[in-house]
Amino acid sequence: MRLLLQKNKCALLFVTVLFLTSFVFTANANAQGMSASASDTQELGFKIGKLRLHPGLSLQNVFDTNVSNASDRYDDAAYRNKYPNNSTGKSKADIIHIVGSFKLNYPDDKVAVTLDLMAQYQHFFDLDDAGASDMSSITGRGRFSLMFFRASMFSFGLEDIFTRSVTPKQVGIAQTTDRIHNTAKAMFALKPGGGQLRFFLNYAFDFEKYDDDGTNSDQNWMQHQVNFDWELEFLPKTAVFMQNSFAYRDYYDFTPNPNNNTNVNSPNSMPFTSSIGLMGRITSKLLFNVSVGYGNTFSKNYDSFSHVLARAELIGQFTDTTMLKGGFSRTASPVTTYSWTADNKIYLEFKQWLVNKKLKLYLYSSYSFFQYGTPDQDIILDDGANPDVNDPNLRLDNRSDRLLKLTPSIRYDFLAWLNMEVGYTLSWRDTDYSVERINSDNAVGTDTGYYVSLSYYDYVKHEVFVKLTLAY
Repeated sequence: MRLLLQKNKCALLFVTVLFLTSFVFTANANAQGMSASASDTQELGFKIGKLRLHPGLSLQNVFDTNVSNASDRYDDAAYRNKYPNNSTGKSKADIIHIVGSFKLNYPDDKVAVTLDLMAQYQHFFDLDDAGASDMSSITGRGRFSLMFFRASMFSFGLEDIFTRSVTPKQVGIAQTTDRIHNTAKAMFALKPGGGQLRFFLNYAFDFEKYDDDGTNSDQNWMQHQVNFDWELEFLPKTAVFMQNSFAYRDYYDFTPNPNNNTNVNSPNSMPFTSSIGLMGRITSKLLFNVSVGYGNTFSKNYDSFSHVLARAELIGQFTDTTMLKGGFSRTASPVTTYSWTADNKIYLEFKQWLVNKKLKLYLYSSYSFFQYGTPDQDIILDDGANPDVNDPNLRLDNRSDRLLKLTPSIRYDFLAWLNMEVGYTLSWRDTDYSVERINSDNAVGTDTGYYVSLSYYDYVKHEVFVKLTLAY
């Protein structure tokens, strides 16, 4: 009965999308008196002097074959026999997203103000009674920016970005979801002379907090970060630049505990990066951005990342309707359990506009090789009262992951403020890493109570999406 109800809801959603689609085509037919060039150059937003108000609404439907990013290995018969009480297999869901947005923009050279708000309700229709509907939630994002004298030799500003997220995210060895993140930033810029030499000084305060204090409070963190960058144009449209950052990350709710699942000691760190690069044009159609540098996480109690960081990107703007971008980047960041992770990513992005720039073909693909630091060897994978602390089999193994992402899509702009997009996303994470916990107190022969949990971190998921967006 429940499955039938879910199917009826999906059918109702499909009919709604068809109705909205027919409305779009009707609106497009009624607006055919507007030339394509007028539509392309139409300035959107409600106008009050320099002030612009931009409301938006988007209805999105996503079919997700693996909403919890679960491994196929959970469906293995041997796993089910060993862990009969664990329900960690894949679950399918049809997800409707109702997204409302509002943007206020006052683009003045003396005082520029931007307010960008987005609220989203995502409802999960459980297609296989696996509990996906419990993930239904409200999320949002807000950004406020205040800039002074942005066209002058000296400018400064303030910015705050708030995010509410419930998207599954693997941090350390824990699967965490509900959290808030806030970034408050103060920015200063100096452009002496004709502006060929530019200096940028920023301070940012980051704050992240998880909802479930009982389980994830050790992963709450705050961070102070200072960035100092400069650029020098020495040829037309070509510049050398240098970027430097130093931060102090504090896991302020962390309590040292030998029974912790994520870390035994504090994972506090002081990440530092410095890089120098060159960006500009090779020809009128080819642009480049290359840099190389050094990074160190300066971890308090664990191994620190100390290695090369790099970026190499080539952009081909062959015509005003064709763009191809590809490159490689190597970045690093502090994490729990392993102290640090490095992302070695190769990526490719393609955009093609057709039908008088109304039809957009899009493709994004990336392949990442993730490296991790040495896992916390003080974590004992035995929940018993008297674990064998000398057993090397009760320690975490080293870890490395591969992640492939592929997103092709097609979008049609019926009007300058109304479009529909259809696409597909493949996400494939490949890793042999796993974590098995036991409870030696329950070890009686082949009693399944001896085994507490076995977690895998590889997964494959397919997402098919349809979006109808009004953004005025």
